[in-house]
Amino acid sequence: MIVLLMFVFSKLEFEAEKMEILREGSARVTHLVGGVHLYDSKLDIKGAQAWFAPSENSLIVVDSLKIVTQGVDITADSLRFDTENQISYLHKRVVVTKDKTEIKAPQLVINHRTRKASIPYGVQIRDKEEGILVTGDDAVYDLEANEGSILRNPGLTDEKDSTSFNIRSKRMHLSQKNETASAAEDVKVFTRDATVSCDTLILYYNKDEGYAFGKTSIRNTDGVISSDSAHFYIAERKINEIYLYPSVRTKYRTEGEDSVVLTSPALDIDLSVKNSEKLIFSGGVNGTYYWKEKKSEEE
Repeated sequence: MIVLLMFVFSKLEFEAEKMEILREGSARVTHLVGGVHLYDSKLDIKGAQAWFAPSENSLIVVDSLKIVTQGVDITADSLRFDTENQISYLHKRVVVTKDKTEIKAPQLVINHRTRKASIPYGVQIRDKEEGILVTGDDAVYDLEANEGSILRNPGLTDEKDSTSFNIRSKRMHLSQKNETASAAEDVKVFTRDATVSCDTLILYYNKDEGYAFGKTSIRNTDGVISSDSAHFYIAERKINEIYLYPSVRTKYRTEGEDSVVLTSPALDIDLSVKNSEKLIFSGGVNGTYYWKEKKSEEE
């Protein structure tokens, strides 16, 4: 039997194969079983079972849970919906999908009036087309603007090639609309060949380029290059050119273990040819060559 009713105060309609009215004192709970479907003009909820407690403004839906709300698809193990404040509390195996964005988390809270989601821990935000994955804890995501921030333990990796780069920082922001990721405070970019450090990083992953600002340095087995800022270009998820400016300082060791220190207003590093990088200093260059002191042999 199909049951169709309307909660006048919330304008939420529902249908199911079976309905039970449970009483405990003055409180009344409606229990829906089998093919549960609840909906209004902006929210569509499906599940196997549901409990509605009007006195508590609470709706609970479990098993085979699917939610569609204003262009967003959601699945989870269970839902508690605050009907008065229009807030969804989702638990276990939560997956939120909007366009090419996918959000996974153990728990997630959505305020349907502000269209913002809060994730306390273990969030994964994925750009399914670009293969960009952002992870972390204490996240806030705006479903309307399709952007969000990770406030603790953020990390960004390339799912197409996890060894190409890995970004870590104190805070991170992802905008799917603009296809940009930004990181702030103690930023580190780990690649196959080097580690890049800076105060702020902006990555335009749809354009394959980015900017680093503040105390920027590049460190590898040969030495370290430091400057205030850098503009880098990526091809096939590999950095093929880095332009550093201003006040560039380069320190490296020669094959003979001598040291060289160079300063220049700008430096362009061409990495397009594997194992054959080219460094071009511009605006003038000053250098100091330090010979390694050799110990005298004992007679």
